[in-house]
Amino acid sequence: MDLMGEQMTTDISSAAREFFEACETGKGWAGCKDYCHDDATFSCQSDALAEITTVAAYADWMQGLMGLEHVGNNQIQDSLLS
Repeated sequence: MDLMGEQMTTDISSAAREFFEACETGKGWAGCKDYCHDDATFSCQSDALAEITTVAAYADWMQGLMGLEHVGNNQIQDSLLS
């Protein structure tokens, strides 16, 4: 049994999960930079993100998107309560 290999897999999986959660919940580059190289590249197949070329820019874009979602949710809740 390769316990070192299992530990490394667990550590990598944990780091990947933490990075994903930080990025996809809008923590921005400040919340993601500990998991990436400063110059880490980003690419995807979405035209909306065609000009986003770094993980830092994508993380900050997601942060902005989450901010808009929060504002939108508050506006919907306010209109329902009125």
